[in-house]
Amino acid sequence: MKSFIGVLALLFGAIGCLTRLPLETPRPLSPSSPRILRFIARPQVIHAGEKVTLTWNAGHAEEVLLEEAKEASGGQPAEFLHAVGKFPASGSLEVWPKVSTTYVVSCGDETIGCASASATVVVK
Repeated sequence: MKSFIGVLALLFGAIGCLTRLPLETPRPLSPSSPRILRFIARPQVIHAGEKVTLTWNAGHAEEVLLEEAKEASGGQPAEFLHAVGKFPASGSLEVWPKVSTTYVVSCGDETIGCASASATVVVK
């Protein structure tokens, strides 16, 4: 890893593009920081239109935000299409994806800290 960083520094330094980028220090977790304790999608592999159950449990949060990113065609990165909704901190939801989809659950905010987790469902 050190040699890779050295090569990058040499490369960018040689072409005059070496700049210092600010590093963001992660907020230390406190006992009261929001956490995603569990987030699963079952089953993880389905045929189009079959049912998937998403189950989550968040600690130190009143609610979670559930979003979905569908697999883009042509090898492009997935884009968030929309928020599925806000739900209680613990719960489950049945979904029927037609294409491979990554579901993301998050909780918290900038003042108390944020937590997120993802689960991907592959559609065959």
